[in-house]
Amino acid sequence: MIRRLPIRVAAPLLVGLPVLAVGLALSLMWLAKSRSAVTELAERNIEQVHELAAARVGDLLAIPIRVTEVNAHLVRTGVLDPGDLAAWRPTLVRQARAFDMLSSIVWGDADGRATWVTRYADGTEYWAIKDDPAAPVMRQQRLGADGRPGGGGGAPGCAPPPPAPTTTCPSRSPTAN
Repeated sequence: MIRRLPIRVAAPLLVGLPVLAVGLALSLMWLAKSRSAVTELAERNIEQVHELAAARVGDLLAIPIRVTEVNAHLVRTGVLDPGDLAAWRPTLVRQARAFDMLSSIVWGDADGRATWVTRYADGTEYWAIKDDPAAPVMRQQRLGADGRPGGGGGAPGCAPPPPAPTTTCPSRSPTAN
């Protein structure tokens, strides 16, 4: 003979087991959906990071080209005179300081004349010029805080510090850095 379960046991089982089964099924579905949602969001975030990084790298790589185009325009319009390279220093210093991600700005002519402003890893800035095509070396000077050779930029009313020594560099064809 099969015994009947008392109502106190049967009622909770008849109501509780389906609720437990539905709850378990919903929990498993939620777990699967949440994992796929998290994976999808992570993939979107990674794509966005890659897009932003590519855009930033593209912008950084375009800066030297833009500076070169600006200087070419300044030469064409007569603001920068290729016959007076010494007059280029203030412009090149301003550009180098405005675009601090550049290590140098260089201009060179096919006849061997060149000028550049560079910033070394320690933050020191130098200006070099070779305005005589026959000269075997460039003249290089350390720039002061005011952008002038020799330090300059002392306190108001004080004599400027003694000029920094001028060094020479072997003549090479200038290249962009």
